[in-house]
Amino acid sequence: MKRVRPLIAVLIGCLVLSACSTGEESDSTTTEQPQTTEITSSDASTTTAGSPQVDEPDVLTVALPSLGTESWVPRLTASDEKAVFDLIGDTLIRLNPETRELEPGLAESWSVSDDGLAWTFHLREGVPFHGDWGVATSQDVWFTWSQFLLEDTIHPRGSVYAGAVDGDMENFEIVSDTEFRIHTPRVMVDLPINLSNSVVAMTIQSQAYWDAVGEEGVAAHPVGTGPFEFVSQQRGSELRLKAVEDHWRQTPDAEEVVIKIVPDEASALAQVRSGDVDVAPLALRLKGEAEANGVRTITVPGVFNSFMVLGGMYYDHPNYDGSLPWIQEDNPEQGRAIREALTLAIDRQAIVDQLFQGEGEPSAAPMSWTPGPFAFNNPDWEVPAYDPERARELLAEGGHPDGFSIRMMVHAQNPTDPDIAEAVAVMWEAIGVEIQREVVDWAPTLRQTLVDRTHGGTAYTFSTFFYENPVTYLRIAFLPTSNVVHLSHPTVTEFMAPMEQAADPEEGMRLARELGDFIVSERLAIPVASRNAIWAVSDRVATWPFIVAHQFLNNVEYIEIDD
Repeated sequence: MKRVRPLIAVLIGCLVLSACSTGEESDSTTTEQPQTTEITSSDASTTTAGSPQVDEPDVLTVALPSLGTESWVPRLTASDEKAVFDLIGDTLIRLNPETRELEPGLAESWSVSDDGLAWTFHLREGVPFHGDWGVATSQDVWFTWSQFLLEDTIHPRGSVYAGAVDGDMENFEIVSDTEFRIHTPRVMVDLPINLSNSVVAMTIQSQAYWDAVGEEGVAAHPVGTGPFEFVSQQRGSELRLKAVEDHWRQTPDAEEVVIKIVPDEASALAQVRSGDVDVAPLALRLKGEAEANGVRTITVPGVFNSFMVLGGMYYDHPNYDGSLPWIQEDNPEQGRAIREALTLAIDRQAIVDQLFQGEGEPSAAPMSWTPGPFAFNNPDWEVPAYDPERARELLAEGGHPDGFSIRMMVHAQNPTDPDIAEAVAVMWEAIGVEIQREVVDWAPTLRQTLVDRTHGGTAYTFSTFFYENPVTYLRIAFLPTSNVVHLSHPTVTEFMAPMEQAADPEEGMRLARELGDFIVSERLAIPVASRNAIWAVSDRVATWPFIVAHQFLNNVEYIEIDD
């Protein structure tokens, strides 16, 4: 059995004493409209008269728990590598941190034809690749795009990019060195979002560099057009970058960036406190310690939405098992009763209060339906009540009065996921469900089961970040054609085409909310809670226009250093 962490022990104690919840429904609060989170140093550094001038570069040190594969072939990476790709590369489109609207990136403009089937992009002229590997052209974009059509891609947007050209690079038309056109097989209203830094998107690669050094050379030393240039790497330890002078978008204030891999959250906080690290994500359980020690923090609201996935719900796939307790193909109403039982057994407010330290709120819907004033969030969705007694009754109605067994796959792709999984496991055990815990790595272990559709009979926590358009998220993980599949359902698939092809954004969102109604009412996935993210920063970080509701390290080139 997985060792119960201290916070979990507190939560379990609360559950045993029935002190964490009255059983009454707690109202979810409405978050404010997204806006730029910017921290400003209250004190300016002073220089003692007569002190020697030290001509050393301004180095910004960042601690991150992981850099994923630490190999820099884009199609063979997932999400943890994004922090580096966004520093050394450029996406075609960028997200405005204040408005969350899309704005020009490496592409200075783009447009779509009247029938919605041809997207034309114009690149900025003369944007150089690092290391004298020429300037970015349409041919480089063609080459970068073609990489994601290769069979071995594991990139979360591989299926999106392949689908945009219908699996054939003949549908990528090079008009000139600075103009190209994508001919899509269907309307894809969210194509610009998938090409922006708001998601794990492609950064444009130099074909000349790839041709010269090969894939192994790229894996060890990436080249891009971004505001920082790759210098060196010690695998498992740190990575060094240097600022690009006169970068087309922003010349960084920090002359160098060192990214240290610090898996232990307490160690990362200690290093910020000592001044050895300037920026690090802060585990919510360490919030009180940071405050007690005077460590400055940034709170980024509405970053993650956590939900429980019941494995095996990939309909119309050879590995689909309709006999699972939460499916029961021969009696779907009983399967629905089991899913509802597991939903009502979760005390969401206790999870927010105890595990999130109050930094979040219970969720009414799973997946990327983040609470707040977002277009696709239906205010009529209610946070499920915490009602273990009714949950036990539903188990009986679902044909399993004595419960059943679930293999809980405990992984740490997101720092809070193990604690959420353990809390939910305890709550499910309290209504008679047997939990077999198995601690696994997200990648490649659990992720590969999603690729192979072999996670039947399991359950696991998943935390996703905010998407402007739910089509973007549904396409990458909830369709039979997705690279990885949490679940796929004929109704979800049926909704996708009209959602994608809706020329009117309001009509697209109306359909999204309608699909959300179905997902929520059928409990296809079980909502848990949304949470904020916290970053610990040193006094050297004067200002940082961090993108709200965005989980990844971002906008480092815009950080102002106060020495």
